[in-house]
Amino acid sequence: MRRARLFGALERALDVRFEGRAEGDLEGCAGAILLEGGPPPRGIPALVFGGVGAASGAVRISRLDLVDTRLRGVVVDERDASPALDPEPGAVVLAVRDGRPVWAAADGVQWAAATPRELGANEVLLERLEAGQALGLLPLVHFVRGISGGARRPPPLRATFLFDDPNLHWRTYGFVRYERLARHADEHGYHAAMAMVPIDAWFAHPATARLFLQRSERLSLLVHGNNHVKRELAAPREGELVVQLAQALRRVARFERRTGVSVARVMAPPHGAAGEPAMSALLRTGFDGLCITRPYPWLDRPPAEAVLAGWRPAELVAGGFPVLPRLPIRSAARHVALRAFLDQPLILFGHHDDLAGGLEPLAELAAAVNALADVRWMPLGEIVRTNVDTRTDGTAMEVRLHTRRASVDVPEGIDELRVLLPVAHGDVVDEPISIGPDRLLLGAAARDGWRTLSVAARAGPLEIELGRFDALDPWAAARAPWRPTARVRRTLAEGRDRLLPVAAAVRSAASRRGSI
Repeated sequence: MRRARLFGALERALDVRFEGRAEGDLEGCAGAILLEGGPPPRGIPALVFGGVGAASGAVRISRLDLVDTRLRGVVVDERDASPALDPEPGAVVLAVRDGRPVWAAADGVQWAAATPRELGANEVLLERLEAGQALGLLPLVHFVRGISGGARRPPPLRATFLFDDPNLHWRTYGFVRYERLARHADEHGYHAAMAMVPIDAWFAHPATARLFLQRSERLSLLVHGNNHVKRELAAPREGELVVQLAQALRRVARFERRTGVSVARVMAPPHGAAGEPAMSALLRTGFDGLCITRPYPWLDRPPAEAVLAGWRPAELVAGGFPVLPRLPIRSAARHVALRAFLDQPLILFGHHDDLAGGLEPLAELAAAVNALADVRWMPLGEIVRTNVDTRTDGTAMEVRLHTRRASVDVPEGIDELRVLLPVAHGDVVDEPISIGPDRLLLGAAARDGWRTLSVAARAGPLEIELGRFDALDPWAAARAPWRPTARVRRTLAEGRDRLLPVAAAVRSAASRRGSI
């Protein structure tokens, strides 16, 4: 098949099969894709590529009902000039570039101007959407999703704001004022998660802890390293990392017992750095996931064989550890919309000084996210647990995991559950798999690159958890050496953060006096 790497990646991404067919030989096909133009076949949905003339500039997608809600009104940058369309009479225009149509539809047929190119040997599919080359891919993905019948139900669209560093030592942290933030989240409909450094977990201001406990629908915590020293999750030895991570978990467990405030076992690595050994160490110590901008953070680019790197709701690395994608809080709206279109969670991260000018950036971004679709704002722990997609087949329900700990609702009429585990877990699953309160299973059969476990099921909520035979109890792990310099460094960094609003207020007052 021509463009074998591209269509092979799309088959895995979209759960479909592409076949090269001769003209007129379309029996059994759900749709037809014509890569070199020509008249569309009758009686079957079709996507026809190819245009005339040329257009340049950004691509503006329409707000018509034919377009996925997450793409409506999005403006996508395109790097190179491309063909334009001369649409059929009566066709509606779905996207324009330089004022000229580049995507149109009429009577079950769609036309797209830019024919998708083959993926390069080291290119991954996501790069086509993020490197100014989306025009050839977006109509194709949109079309295939539309004709596949939506058999597989993706995770719901979920979102959270994430701030690195804040702790609960006071009612504020730098430019973050917790009570005000909770009220603002009520007003604009969002959730804010604070990535707390475990070395800071020795104390929580009683009123602030009470606020987080009572307003858990708006405010939550997760883990940010252990001591917050430079590149602490990029250490080369897994054994050293296990000791540090076990200490982090003990610290947050004590914090939870004292305050009642839960801390999601999701790691936001300090300084955005994490090595490959950290993935195995996080897996062994029981973390549920890591949240970072790159799916393989220890590499400059994903490995060539990981053609879907960054495409799914989480990348499963190091034998099945989930790496969740995140975007800077100042990201352009198009990047947020494209990630939503891929059914990824929208984890928008920043630091307290991103709010130096007030909370308006959060209001604007929350409005943009809420306009995409029916969005559920939630803590990182819930995002991890809902990172599954499902499909029903008669009285059977498939659950495909992008996580190690899942919460699913089994509908009425389902009597068989098929749990699909990704190839990251190896040819044979050698981990204990807990499904519900009393079922522990081992082993799985291979099918289409996934490993499948089948068990009897009944309607209602169900918990699925992947265990580890080499799991390490944090309380039984070796104790980390005492590092007074780490506490001094962290105290100085916190003091700097807390003084920044004071310094900003002094500068503002001086500026006002100087202007009088």
